[in-house]
Amino acid sequence: MSLTATAIATLLSGYKNEILKKLNDIKDEVDYLIDNGLKQYVVNLSDKYGRTKTFLYRDTPVDFYDIYYPLSVKNERTILDVDDINKLFSKGDFITILGNAGSGKSMLVKHIFLSCLKRGSTIPIVIEWRSLNSFVGTIEEYVKNIIFDNKLSKNEKICERILECGSFLFLFDGFDELSCSDKDGRIVELNKFIDKYYLNQFLITSRPGAQAESLLRFENYFVQALNMKQIKEFIHLQLELVGDMDLE
Repeated sequence: MSLTATAIATLLSGYKNEILKKLNDIKDEVDYLIDNGLKQYVVNLSDKYGRTKTFLYRDTPVDFYDIYYPLSVKNERTILDVDDINKLFSKGDFITILGNAGSGKSMLVKHIFLSCLKRGSTIPIVIEWRSLNSFVGTIEEYVKNIIFDNKLSKNEKICERILECGSFLFLFDGFDELSCSDKDGRIVELNKFIDKYYLNQFLITSRPGAQAESLLRFENYFVQALNMKQIKEFIHLQLELVGDMDLE
């Protein structure tokens, strides 16, 4: 997914309008957020997730959606195709996506991130649980560090106001990679963070059996394996792309 200058401008306008509905009393700070840090954040992260390498394309990154095959997830009641994140969050703002190694969880996180950018009303923030293993501080401090590092806010007070307004989707990726010795403490921190900023949306990915499925408030969805028809379609998609690259 390659965002043009026009697409980025439209996207940022959508973010600004949504945030200003809730924080019009700090309009100057919101303008700074959108026109400075957020623009660079969108460009950097869309570049990072918009192109990817795979075992077939180890040397040259390809467009993410050239190799992405739509996946579905299932809870106790229904199966959802993760093509529209509005549909995914239609029943609640707290979701856990569970799947074994190689099931496509990381691909789903990238797809949800890029879809969130395209929607233009919610700011996606990715937190990799493994990064917290070496971080001395709370989850809230870690998230604020991300926002400050990307210049999304000029100071902590404004940062908290923006977090409280409910304009973020937090993608906590790889809960199973969290250190066992830190897990109980991090779960307490996560619950405190959600209690404080509950108007936002939250999604956690994990392998089964790592305690993520027991987290309070979260609806569990399981990544569905591709059936034979889908596997053939996926292989055909990859072979078509390889052929196109060979022609080039």
